[in-house]
Amino acid sequence: MVRKPLSSYEGQGWSDQIYVTFQSSVGPHTCDILAHIIDNYTDLAYDSTSFTAIRSKLDPFPMNFPILDRKNTIEVLQEIAFQARCALWLSNGTFYIKYLAEEPSSDATITVSDLDSEVGLDVEMTSTEDLVTKMIVEWRLSWAEDDPNKIILRHNVRKYGTQQETFDFYCFNQPDIVMKVATFWLIRKSNTWKKVRFRTFLQMLNLETFDTVTLDFGSQGYVSNGSVKAIVQEANYNSDTQSIDFVCKTPIRSGEMTEYEFFWPATIAVTETFPTEAEQAAGNAGGDGIGSTASGALPIGFVDLSDWGEGVVVVGGPNVVFRGHADYGDRTPTDVDFVAQQVTYPSTYAELVVTANPNPDMTLNYVDPIDPPPLMDFSSSVLEIDIRTTAIIDSDNKENPTATLDSIYKKINEDGNLVIDTEEARYGDDEHEEGEVFDYRYDEDGGEWGAGTAFLKAD
Repeated sequence: MVRKPLSSYEGQGWSDQIYVTFQSSVGPHTCDILAHIIDNYTDLAYDSTSFTAIRSKLDPFPMNFPILDRKNTIEVLQEIAFQARCALWLSNGTFYIKYLAEEPSSDATITVSDLDSEVGLDVEMTSTEDLVTKMIVEWRLSWAEDDPNKIILRHNVRKYGTQQETFDFYCFNQPDIVMKVATFWLIRKSNTWKKVRFRTFLQMLNLETFDTVTLDFGSQGYVSNGSVKAIVQEANYNSDTQSIDFVCKTPIRSGEMTEYEFFWPATIAVTETFPTEAEQAAGNAGGDGIGSTASGALPIGFVDLSDWGEGVVVVGGPNVVFRGHADYGDRTPTDVDFVAQQVTYPSTYAELVVTANPNPDMTLNYVDPIDPPPLMDFSSSVLEIDIRTTAIIDSDNKENPTATLDSIYKKINEDGNLVIDTEEARYGDDEHEEGEVFDYRYDEDGGEWGAGTAFLKAD
């Protein structure tokens, strides 16, 4: 609380907006944030085993953000998990979590002999309506900024057209983390993936949603040239037939028979670059926007471009800070050896001479409450008017100066009567608006005051 708007302190350069640098006791680890919200804002529980299993995997990706709006708790949990590249689901009142960027271990192997031959196996694709080939990612370095920063990523625009969607990555304030996380979701959302439907019997009853199965169909090649891991998306138990209907998503793209290497990018080698050379050659990497042909690092700190060598640097596009082909995404989407850059706020990019503003007195002064003054009782008192000081105005002509009663009355005599000033009191009528001194004369014989003109006429 301050006593008055800060901008009212003249010469000190204050604005009326107040920003706070605050470090919470919660976080910045994703698991701690999720656990805190679940414990304090729901009556549900979380599975400590699954949370512990992914903790070390999320260590390089700290979250720093406030929640400034009233939001549904479940939605907040889902948003945080999505930005952390995790799947979070609720089963029997308990939240479970799984890291999606890392290739998981297999929970079971399914062969042709496990399938219900009467139902068979169906191979389909993820819906093209869910594709996102242009991602607009919003993020903030500081919440003191009015507008968010933006990263624009494109992939498979030539193949599927521009399918645009905007994502608010409010959990992170480090751009290299945002770029890596956004690139993961660009890969997942800009491709169509093979899905398989099949029915098994009770030997697979232990499998649940988000479990991993190895599909080993031998030489039949229903889905791939060899065995491949898949994620269980649906597992529905049929009590009447004592069977289970599965829907599994594979890391194999439409029209291909081998696993796409960047479906699980977390542990691939740092030498593997995204997009692949084949995608670049086919024109499916990035887009054709401003800065798409940029190459090389930015010549920061060079006075003459000749110092930079023979290369040509094209400056343009919203992501030029990330260097050439800005909309490709993170060229090395692996988590291996990743260390987030230290956050540097723009105001500290140059050497600054910091001078503190004069310290205004912003303390609050409190007034002790007192009883209201008693009302005056005019019924038993006399209203006094001083003829010397009481100001008289003329509402018909407010331009005239004020006057006091002693311009008419000379005094109050010993008997308590007002005595008219015969020498200064002025009289007027419609013809003499300015007022004239009345001609008073005292009649010594009669002992009375009278009009001087009357005395003259009497003589």
